[in-house]
Amino acid sequence: MEDPRRGKTGFPALLCGNLQGTADAGAIPDSMLNCTDLSLRRGRRLLFAGATFNVFRGEKVGITGANGCGKSSLLALVRAELTADAGSLTMPPGLALA
Repeated sequence: MEDPRRGKTGFPALLCGNLQGTADAGAIPDSMLNCTDLSLRRGRRLLFAGATFNVFRGEKVGITGANGCGKSSLLALVRAELTADAGSLTMPPGLALA
């Protein structure tokens, strides 16, 4: 049986939910974090590859996965403590992370 806390490849799984309920039809949510084809290696180990996702204003995010799969490394990328091996990670200037 597949563990729902892990991504299909064993890479971290990102779970997002809207804190403000359903958005208005036609409203365009503000994208705060954009990741496109993000890949990261630590030494010889590939932590994740081809990760593409957006986090929008008002969303609450949870990251799940097995020990050593790259959860903390993904957060270090977001905090600009690490640099991705491939892909891009963008966010608005001055964005405060909580």
